[in-house]
Parts: sequence; structure tokens; C-alpha cells
Amino acid sequence: MKWYSTENVQGQENYTIPDAMLKFSKENGVSVIGHTILWDDENFQPEWVKSLSPDKLREAAAKYIGQVIAWDEMNENLHCRYFKDKLGENASAIYYSTTYHLDPNTDVYE
Repeated sequence: MKWYSTENVQGQENYTIPDAMLKFSKENGVSVIGHTILWDDENFQPEWVKSLSPDKLREAAAKYIGQVIAWDEMNENLHCRYFKDKLGENASAIYYSTTYHLDPNTDVYE
């Protein structure tokens, strides 16, 4: 479910593999924890993401919350700062809040 594998080229989203995994999981009673909404290491961003303005980055990043029981919301943000540097010190809080408002029953981890 990582961004670089679902939308390596801006606007060319491909959720075939994650959708198949979620379908299989639902059919077999397997709970899924989504990993990760955002990966805070700049080295793991699709190249097109790196040139986005903060507003466009917020819009693009907001698409990645889906049908799982929990999300690892911001991977590696203890030693990486990509989203804090681009979106501000409260970047994690923004995505915690977004996740909660979309599904208050989904657990979120950092």
C-alpha cells in the first residue's frame, strides 16, 4: 500500500494488488493493518511528490486512507522529517485527525 507502488506516476493510480489483498482478507476473516499512509523518509517518495507545493502535497496525501482496522499513519517520523519539513510540525496530527474523522473506529499508530 505504499505510495510509490500505488501511484509511482502522478495520476496513474493502481490499487490492483492492495484491492486483491483486502478482498482476500475480508473473504477469509483476516484483519488488515494499513502500512503506511505516509513514509516520512524522502528517499521513499515517488519523484513527482517531491515537487508538489504544500497544498498540493496535502491534497495528494489525503487519498491514502482506506478500509482497514488500523493504520501505521506516519512511518519513520522519529528520525525522518519529510512531511514535517513540507507541511509543518503538526503533519502527524493532521493525518491522525483525518483518519479519525473518516473512521472513528480505526486505530492509528505512529
